Amino acid sequence: MTIMDDDKRHKLTFSQREGKAPLPEAMELGTIPEIFRNKVWRCVDRYCAEKNSNLPGIIESYQFDILWTPHDKITPIIAGNLPIYSHLIMEGEYHEVITFVEYILRHNKCPEDLSDSLLHAFDEPSVPYSVETIEGVPTVVPRISREAGEATRQAIETLQETNMDGAEAHLRQAAEHLNARQYADSIVD
Repeated sequence: MTIMDDDKRHKLTFSQREGKAPLPEAMELGTIPEIFRNKVWRCVDRYCAEKNSNLPGIIESYQFDILWTPHDKITPIIAGNLPIYSHLIMEGEYHEVITFVEYILRHNKCPEDLSDSLLHAFDEPSVPYSVETIEGVPTVVPRISREAGEATRQAIETLQETNMDGAEAHLRQAAEHLNARQYADSIVD
């Protein structure tokens, strides 16, 4: 077992802390974890159900602007009428989900509390993307390059094959710190 900051230790299961279950994997571009999908869906479902919420109108605009749905075929969004978005968020391709979230974040009628809730979904260490404000526009960007992610994955696999559990744990811990943008903590002694 490796030494880990107290704020990170409580997020691991007992089995993970004991080395009996795998630690969370380093993030991988081209994927989004289930926790991200769950947080986005909870946010969309909750905000669509609120009275006077702007989210239904934003989603209707998404249908027109991104899905190219003709205006007379746009499905009005009302509480309980979200199965297509549940499916998109929970089972859609990673790029479809990210496009949907980015569209909401960029919409001029996106309320600050909705934006904050969606941004919070990107806080998960296993999410390989973050939101940066570029020229005043929220933009989803990779946290690491594809090459860096692949090199980290290969290094972890090599350490697993050679039964170097301590080194593997240190590398995973460093990757988790990088994912969380805790750069100073990512340096392994």
